[in-house]
Amino acid sequence: MSPSIKVRGLRFKAEVSKIKEPGQISHKTIGAWMGILQASYVIHLLPPFYNNFSKRIIKSPKLYFYDTGLACALLGISAPSQLITHSSRGALFENYVINELIKDRFNEGLRSNLF
Repeated sequence: MSPSIKVRGLRFKAEVSKIKEPGQISHKTIGAWMGILQASYVIHLLPPFYNNFSKRIIKSPKLYFYDTGLACALLGISAPSQLITHSSRGALFENYVINELIKDRFNEGLRSNLF
């Protein structure tokens, strides 16, 4: 995996324009990869919610991993003791909470959208 894609995954943001390193990967290729990862249930994108519809279109969605273990592996976390002091522990907790909310909605027979 490319270092820039790994770093973007760590920040849990899906900003395709910032993933690309000069001269390496096209936006179209990155979009295709993101589509494959979504279709294979590795990641899911949560669109932003604002009362102002224009902001919803402009702001980028947040990227969440279905498997928090994969997210930890991308961060280089291999033991619970490392998580306690890691700078991304808040983002990992957010990822966990979003996954639990989505699972709860699926179990109730609702759509996976959170708003």
